[in-house]
Amino acid sequence: MTSRVKKAVSLLLISSLCASLLTGCDLPWGKKKAQQEVVETYLNACFEFDYRKAASCVQKKDDAFSDFYPDSPQLEICEMILSNAQYEVQKVENDRVLVDITMPDIDRVLKRENVAALEVEDLEDMLSDTDKMLEESFDFDLIKDGKEWVIDPDSTEDFVEFISELGVEAASEIGLGSRAKSYVEALIGYFQSGNISAAYDMMYGSSYGSVYSMYGSSSLNDIITELYVALYGTIEYDIEVVSCNSSSVTLEFTGTKPNLADAMDEACEHNADLSVPFLKRLMIFYLEFNNMDYSDYDSDAFETLIYGYYDALIDFYVSCIGAADSEEFSCEIELEINEDGSFAIYQDPLGSLYDDIGEPVFADEFYEQARDELLASGEITQSEYDELEGLDATDLVVY
Repeated sequence: MTSRVKKAVSLLLISSLCASLLTGCDLPWGKKKAQQEVVETYLNACFEFDYRKAASCVQKKDDAFSDFYPDSPQLEICEMILSNAQYEVQKVENDRVLVDITMPDIDRVLKRENVAALEVEDLEDMLSDTDKMLEESFDFDLIKDGKEWVIDPDSTEDFVEFISELGVEAASEIGLGSRAKSYVEALIGYFQSGNISAAYDMMYGSSYGSVYSMYGSSSLNDIITELYVALYGTIEYDIEVVSCNSSSVTLEFTGTKPNLADAMDEACEHNADLSVPFLKRLMIFYLEFNNMDYSDYDSDAFETLIYGYYDALIDFYVSCIGAADSEEFSCEIELEINEDGSFAIYQDPLGSLYDDIGEPVFADEFYEQARDELLASGEITQSEYDELEGLDATDLVVY
């Protein structure tokens, strides 16, 4: 090739290069680099949840990622997963960038974990330290928009659909344990403070939330409240998550409580200071109930009488609780999960723990002492004394 021809070819190449630069055309190697860079910028922005930067990489900012706003805690879980993700561009060809993305496989990481017992922050180290990874490949199509390369909006959909599923199952369970525990602790707190109406609202819903609907009157409400405060105010407890699914959480409820059964047996057999006052009230109730004139029924007088009986009974229980030794307890509490994610509980946490309490059996001498004291104080007559003789606690409870 002569020097004149070489010079002509060089001028042609230089002219072509200048023309390309002036017209905005890409050189083959510059084009691929620009396409790769825009995809890398997009992925980095998505991994950092930088919505504005991600949208700037997509034609007309019509980015599928812009519509991805997961609720908590899935958002936090996605952020942790993507912060530990890596990508590698495998091929840039025909205006398409093929990328392999590797990230922690949260389903495998949590496979043997009691997820309900975990908190979101527990996942940070679990995800950053794991070698259980998943790999997915995605294609991103590039479009020339003026002088810039941008991603075709349609080609962001598969990627965003994939990451939108990350942590969905974990998000439905994680933290359930602590929320369930807090729910039960709030319930116990209501019992301890005497807010029985709020406690029953948590247990049965608003239709039973008022103790008036459970027990009939404010007077009886006050009486029942005294018992709950005594029972719950003396327990020490711990709550642990046993299991959970999409519809319920099971908790283990352990601790110490008053040994009411043994305390009642002790009082009935050996403690005259507790048993005799109760038997005296029970005997008065028996006589007044049998002597009431039902032909001229007085509902207020009847209610006063009945509530007086319950007041005596609860006073006896509360006194026994105060004298009781502690015993360990263990039971399970099941909370249902409503459609809106709230909890419902249909059991008194301590209720089943007192199933062993039977009818009180008092020592014979306590009955005699109670009758003698009533007769001596003039509260009963000799004929009433004789009527009460031979009756036990079961006979005296006529309502």
